[in-house]
Amino acid sequence: MSVSSPTPPASPGEVEIITGVVERIIFHSQESGYTVVRFVPDGAPAEIVAVGLIPAPTPGEALRLTGKWMVNRTHGRQFEFTDHAPVLPATATGIEKYLGSGLIKGIGPVMAKRLVAAFGDKTLEVLDDQPERLREVAGVGPKRAADIQEAWTRQTALRETMVFLQGIGVSVTYAARLARLHGRDTARLVRQDPYRLLLDVRGLGFKTVDKIAAQMGIAADSPVRLRAGLEHAIERFTHEGHVFAPLGDLLEEADHLLGAPREALEEALTMLVAEQRIVIEAEPSGRRIVYPLHLLRAEEEVAFRIAQLMAARRALAAGEPDARLRRFEEEFKFRFAEQQRKALITALQGGVVVITGGPGTGKTTLLRALLRMSESPQSQVVLCSPTGRAAKRMSQSARRPAATVHRVLQYRPDKGGFTRNASHPLAADLVIVDEASMLDLPLAAHLLAAIPAGCALVLIGDVDQLPAVGPGNVLRDIIDSGRVPVVRLREIFRQAQRSLIVTNAHCVNAGEFPHLPQSEEERTSSDMFFIERHEPGEVVETIKALVQERIPTRFGLDSVNDVQVITPMRRGVLGVTSLNAELQALLNRDSHPLMRSGRLWKRGDKVMQVSNNYDRDVYNGDLGIIVNIDAEGKAWTGRVFHVGAMNSYRDPRTALAEMARVAAPGTPIVVVDEQLDPTKDHGLFHRAMFRLVTFYDPDPRCPIEHLPAGAEAVTQDQLGVFFYCLTFRMSGLTFRMSGADPGPTRGRPGGRPDSG
Repeated sequence: MSVSSPTPPASPGEVEIITGVVERIIFHSQESGYTVVRFVPDGAPAEIVAVGLIPAPTPGEALRLTGKWMVNRTHGRQFEFTDHAPVLPATATGIEKYLGSGLIKGIGPVMAKRLVAAFGDKTLEVLDDQPERLREVAGVGPKRAADIQEAWTRQTALRETMVFLQGIGVSVTYAARLARLHGRDTARLVRQDPYRLLLDVRGLGFKTVDKIAAQMGIAADSPVRLRAGLEHAIERFTHEGHVFAPLGDLLEEADHLLGAPREALEEALTMLVAEQRIVIEAEPSGRRIVYPLHLLRAEEEVAFRIAQLMAARRALAAGEPDARLRRFEEEFKFRFAEQQRKALITALQGGVVVITGGPGTGKTTLLRALLRMSESPQSQVVLCSPTGRAAKRMSQSARRPAATVHRVLQYRPDKGGFTRNASHPLAADLVIVDEASMLDLPLAAHLLAAIPAGCALVLIGDVDQLPAVGPGNVLRDIIDSGRVPVVRLREIFRQAQRSLIVTNAHCVNAGEFPHLPQSEEERTSSDMFFIERHEPGEVVETIKALVQERIPTRFGLDSVNDVQVITPMRRGVLGVTSLNAELQALLNRDSHPLMRSGRLWKRGDKVMQVSNNYDRDVYNGDLGIIVNIDAEGKAWTGRVFHVGAMNSYRDPRTALAEMARVAAPGTPIVVVDEQLDPTKDHGLFHRAMFRLVTFYDPDPRCPIEHLPAGAEAVTQDQLGVFFYCLTFRMSGLTFRMSGADPGPTRGRPGGRPDSG
């Protein structure tokens, strides 16, 4: 091995080491990490092309690359590296690019230029050994000098940590996240238990961490490894929405993952029980099931609190509900349908009530009427929904403030969780939750714990829609328990009857084949379409035409704000990454983009929040528009659709196209591949029935307008499979509610009842 000169060697093939600075990112794949960069070697007169795997390349980053010179038939001579490591740049130019890359908080391109102008190639030495000299730079006062010094010190610790983490096989991207989380303690904590990486770094798979642990000397039969593998196996069940895992299935999953004897796995399970990480219970049938402790506690909380609210229920207002309803109808000269009357009378009686129905069944009308009929000078009403978008729609429908459940419960991560809880409950006589099907079990438990006894709770939602992303199927379990009144709205009202989206949604719910527009007249007036294309390239061109011209012209909608493309794939021509790039190039002509982490960002881009920010009331899946990209490389959204406030996105994600599992506003174009496995992609199918659809049929032998005889019957049978898969989640809430005791609690911390 040799260290190369700045000029490529005459004979390719020899392993060399090159140190230099990333000048520009030509290509980067987020999925594989495959990267092509313009790279300036130290002391070289010109840049070279370097190709290899970098999880998160950054322009200005100084790297040491290990690889070989190769000649590509199309692109010519390239340096193909097999290993890379961060280093500090040695030249003034490299230092300026490094400091201005955004890696160090408080130093952007402008400040980097000033620092290097003042100190030249000694800039890093000044930062290390003479930080007091920073005040010699124009525009740097005492506070800014202290801030830069603190940021540089953190960066130094980060660099040392990064060297350690990369040395054990953690990629640059994940190493940076871990170092930001634990700072100087990172190396010590990882050495103590490498499997903590699974908890600390989202996206690292068990197999990756297992390899790292093996390199660090963790034996295959180590109790640490077996416990971590079992918890990971349980987590796989909860990620699919289940609240518990059958013991037999869990051991089978763990055996596949760990390759350990059953006796060793059972012993590790016993240790997890002793550590109060899991609980093993027996169902009435005798089947043993395994709960993560926090989900068992949440299930007990929901069952207990609902029983408590039902036991202490009182009418929302004076007078008989029937009489109040008649007066309302007389005053507003309006006649409710029979199901609506039943829902209102039941809700006015207090306690817990579920109102469920599909689109067009009058849930919004009921919400407004219930608020009017329960209103009094003393009444205190709380309106909330699991997501910001739903809360915004609820506020518009009710014509009064509504908020997310997190906002209502005053979530404060710095205070350890929700401020509103059993000890500090909500001041409310009536709590109405819209889109209640999106409540996962932990959030439902927190909400119910904060509702005082005697308060009425109305859960409104469509139980046939997609359940919550998190574990549990709370709304359906409450309905199935039979312990609370449930009103099902089935009548579609006149205005909604004209919508194919609405009527087909109800067809699918009933297990019937949806109606597709056949005649030219139907296609002209329809709000739902199936467009068949046979090749992925044709699908892309059709989507571009729909987004840019056909939908805006036909429905008067804005291409960026009102149209959403949804795809079940992340990779490939029809994947979210490729479609976002195509749509960005089509819809955004901004000439001052920002290249960050291998992605191009522009003013006017539609972006999606990819993690919850409770302080700003912005949540995973919320959409916004980039209105500015400042000198520090930070993207600012001046509009998050449901908030309307300024929010900063350090790492936004282009959202013109998004994955099918994220609920999307506006008029979606749903890409459906006929070859999708219905047992795995039922959610996309279900959403497609509610939305405008572009149908991708990869098999030209069976176009949708020429289905063979009997195909409709087969498809109707498949609908049952879709909905079984869509709604089936293993949960004990229904059973637990049947035995919930609303009396005084004891035996469980936090005021939760004994589970027996």
